Amino acid sequence: MPNHPAPAELIAAETEFRAAVDRVRRTPLPVRDTVDELITPSIDDMAANPGGVQTLYRVTYERVGRRGGRDGSVPPAPLTAWAVSGDHLAELILKDVSPYLLSTDVDVEVDLEAGRGMLVVGFNNGGAFVIEQLTIAGGDR
Repeated sequence: MPNHPAPAELIAAETEFRAAVDRVRRTPLPVRDTVDELITPSIDDMAANPGGVQTLYRVTYERVGRRGGRDGSVPPAPLTAWAVSGDHLAELILKDVSPYLLSTDVDVEVDLEAGRGMLVVGFNNGGAFVIEQLTIAGGDR
């Protein structure tokens, strides 16, 4: 039938899914060292925002994927990072939470005004977090 995948496609899809589940289960969860907490924007980030403001944010995760704060598991440790924009903060969050996520189709939604954000994984809610602005540095204020 034209609407049904071929058996080989089903087997390939199942193999890919099982490999992703295995990757998530076997990947050790990150341990955050206090030295790594403060991530300064790279030269490229600052070049894209000359004279811009760097803001230090603390991102406290409520739930991330299947292993971080779901079904009694502990959510990831808070991320403290310097960012030059909401998009830059979203990139840092995505990098931080990737070990917790089964899917690679992830969109990080950041609302700096509301101080909240969420992870959209495929068409599903992949988690939520709170954003605190700690300090502002630099730029032409």
